[in-house]
Amino acid sequence: MKDPQEAQILEEIEEDYEPREEEIKEYAAYLGVNLKEDPELLWIVKEGLKASVPSPWKPCRTLEGSIFYFNFETKQSTWEHPLDQYYKELYKSEKNKKIVKIKKAEKKLTQELIVTFHIILEYGKSISTKV
Repeated sequence: MKDPQEAQILEEIEEDYEPREEEIKEYAAYLGVNLKEDPELLWIVKEGLKASVPSPWKPCRTLEGSIFYFNFETKQSTWEHPLDQYYKELYKSEKNKKIVKIKKAEKKLTQELIVTFHIILEYGKSISTKV
């Protein structure tokens, strides 16, 4: 990876930083988030873009302008933000919760439709026996 001695150590993200739409779309794709399918999970993308780099990591910029992250304790460096994996897993977890909720709603609706169908059938039988 890169040596931080050949790079500029960057400051943390400003508190009032708001990611641009293009950044949001790119990071969403990187995390595997389909914003058209899961617009209610946009918060994960925004939170990930605004996440501070955890200590002892620091963001660094190469002489060519690329960003990488360096751990000053372990001397490890990576091109990925140290919390990217956390946000990928958070998205998967929230997506799975959404799927479970939808399946429960579908099951409940199916059961209600079956009960309604049986009520209609019984009503129909009672009318036909009276005629």
